[in-house]
Amino acid sequence: MVVPMETRDVVVRSVQKNESPRIAAVRDDMTKLSPSELRRAFRKTFLSENKHLSTKIGMQNSHFTTPEGWDDENQYTTVRDLLTLSEYALSIPVIRDIVGTYQKYIVFVSGENVTWTNTNNILNPNSPYYIPYASGMKTGTTADAGNCHIGAYTINEKTYISVVVGCETN
Repeated sequence: MVVPMETRDVVVRSVQKNESPRIAAVRDDMTKLSPSELRRAFRKTFLSENKHLSTKIGMQNSHFTTPEGWDDENQYTTVRDLLTLSEYALSIPVIRDIVGTYQKYIVFVSGENVTWTNTNNILNPNSPYYIPYASGMKTGTTADAGNCHIGAYTINEKTYISVVVGCETN
């Protein structure tokens, strides 16, 4: 006898090469959350996991208190630690894919849809700063840190990372 199963009871995960099932679950589940639920889940995970991760990967002079990177008197890092973190992040295929994506259209289960556009102009083919061999990374600006940019560039299958902090302009 065959018992029919509703679609919502079936979870299909596409685990990519060198990707853990846990990362695949997080990646797939992201589309099932509203943007605010996604931010709350990320914040909770970030703050609990970060203390262990920074030590594990060799960061020696950093302390993070906010996942968004907003200024906080108890939060600090160094360029060396940002390079260490960037190298580690790029070793995870799903993160490498995310930071290297210029634009992504997402439709949530709720029907809400959003287009995320990366603020990293080195990925924007219409920007005068576009670099075709750029593989992304991170931009950020706060009052204390100034304008910052971590860039990754892949040339002849070798990845180079640059970190620029404290700039007065983008």
